Amino acid sequence: MFYLNRIRSLSSYSGSMFKDDVLSGLTVSLISLPLAMAFAIAIGVSPQYGLFAAIISGGIQAIFGGSETNISGPAGAFIGVLTAFTASGHDFNDVLIVGVLAGAILIVASLLRVGKFVQYVPYPVIVGFTGGIGIIIFKTQIGPATGLDLASVTDIFGRLGEIHWLTFGITFLTIVIIEVFSKLTPKLPNTLLGIIFSSVVVSVFGMNLETVQSKYGAIPRSLPTIELPSFAGIDWSIFLPVALSIAGLAALESLLSATASDKMTGKMHDPNTELLGCGLANIIGPFFSGIPVCGAIARTTLNARSGSHSWIAALFNAVFLLLMVLSLGPLVGKIPLAALAGVLVGISLKLIDVKLYMKLLKSFHIADFAMVMATLLLTIFVSLTMGILLGLGIAVAVYFSRFYSFGANQLETSSSTAKMNLNGSIFFGNARKTTLDLSGTKAEKIEIQFSENTLFDSTGIEALKDIKALNPGTPVILKGTSTKLKEAIETLGGKGSFEYS
Repeated sequence: MFYLNRIRSLSSYSGSMFKDDVLSGLTVSLISLPLAMAFAIAIGVSPQYGLFAAIISGGIQAIFGGSETNISGPAGAFIGVLTAFTASGHDFNDVLIVGVLAGAILIVASLLRVGKFVQYVPYPVIVGFTGGIGIIIFKTQIGPATGLDLASVTDIFGRLGEIHWLTFGITFLTIVIIEVFSKLTPKLPNTLLGIIFSSVVVSVFGMNLETVQSKYGAIPRSLPTIELPSFAGIDWSIFLPVALSIAGLAALESLLSATASDKMTGKMHDPNTELLGCGLANIIGPFFSGIPVCGAIARTTLNARSGSHSWIAALFNAVFLLLMVLSLGPLVGKIPLAALAGVLVGISLKLIDVKLYMKLLKSFHIADFAMVMATLLLTIFVSLTMGILLGLGIAVAVYFSRFYSFGANQLETSSSTAKMNLNGSIFFGNARKTTLDLSGTKAEKIEIQFSENTLFDSTGIEALKDIKALNPGTPVILKGTSTKLKEAIETLGGKGSFEYS
């Protein structure tokens, strides 16, 4: 059904939307290329295998996945697991086997409808997750932005006098150009313009800066070759735990990346279909020498902010990567890494939303803020998985302490009004269902009935905003709201979106 609906939606797909998707795919491909190569090198394999994964696996997940904006490719989340795997004596063939096994696990998870449980991930956990990823991205770009080879990010404090100021200047220039163009001409591909502008400046003034080619080597100019992994003689007791870890990380990052981009675009992804697409990508990709992939939040965020409308942007990301491999390698190789660092630093700063953290602290009970901080800090200092697990642990404790005793919300519809009666709460446990129940309604207006004692959290507020975004032009009337709820809605960006009675 999902794929049929996707095909039907193409009937309203315009030439302007196609142009935006192509430009967005091109913009993201300029970031995907060095990242795909770098992540491959980081796990101890040739950079071309990262490119093959981004092209083949990324294209497959774009077509068969359940998100309109997710960009799939090699991800930093896998580095720790696969580096330890290869360091223990396992070769590239073993990495391919792990990818196939992880893909099979993801498909089984999709068939078991495991993806639906992500709807219960609270908004503060997503905010903490995206903030943690933002800080991780920022940390990885300190070296490229300053021209220093840092063993640890803390080394920068002892080497401030060694900063390569031309490199830093191009990074800063790229950020400024992108921000200026995004304000003056928001419909243009400002990220691409920033990269082009900075690259031209470097070329015209003959600056001796590190480029994609000087850092990662020449771009391979050949199609992926078929590589059939050999499963003979593998130790399943070693391979299965690694594959489970890769599958778990792929599922978490893909689905939370899709959820985060949904908040930016107003779209709704299908979690089980996304797991299916990710599984197919990881099964097929290794037969073309591709390392494991998943939805990647930095590239997905860039895709959403670059004006993409559909999965076609992700498909064109793969297409442009293939074209670069075949014909544009020397030109792409001249892009200064400082310009790419500027793009990623700009993205990371947008993901680290300090103002939002403070709003959560001021507007809601302390549990929301605790979820943000726990997820944020553990994502940074321990791992993505531990950050998510602790954030969810706090959420479960809050559920049993505050919300578990309330009944289901009730929907009444007529040709003129869709009315939702909230039976005591709107929170992370019922937010997605409430949103889906009221998405795309044909009624002339939507009424949501509260009481003075209605319990809510920030995920519930986000659900109200999603309902409004998914029903453009339809009045949404909130009835019986408390003063605290009104203040919370306005604090989290819902001012002017609703009517009250």
